[in-house]
Amino acid sequence: MDCYWTPAELQALDKAETLDEMVEIALIILERMKSTGKKIVQVCGPMTRGGLGSYEANMELFRKVVVRAHEESGYVVFNQDMFTKVILRLDAARQSPEYWHDLIDNFYGAIFRSGHFHGTLWIRQWETSTGSVREREIATECGLLMEDCPEYWYD
Repeated sequence: MDCYWTPAELQALDKAETLDEMVEIALIILERMKSTGKKIVQVCGPMTRGGLGSYEANMELFRKVVVRAHEESGYVVFNQDMFTKVILRLDAARQSPEYWHDLIDNFYGAIFRSGHFHGTLWIRQWETSTGSVREREIATECGLLMEDCPEYWYD
């Protein structure tokens, strides 16, 4: 699933200081995924807030669902979790308790608008997450297919 990454992108991501740098890296990965000829999707849902109530619980479920999507959906899955460490680092550097709307609008919005995505797969309780609600608005604006993840993916 993460075979689309090279050491150069991993190193660049580790050094990324802006959302624009993250977008550039994501677009390289998406272009590589596009070369497979398969439709690309992203799993969306609560990560830091909402959902199961904690970052740890949300990410455990999120990672499980991403693996199931990769194995069973027939799509190429863009694994946004690869960006999590950098997102958390950049968010901490903001030193603001306010929700980071720019992350959704300027990172996820940019990659959704890139034309590479066919659709999105939604983890249950997505509507409890501020970021997921905004992600869904952007996915809708972009005309992306939206599917709920099958219940058995949570087992």
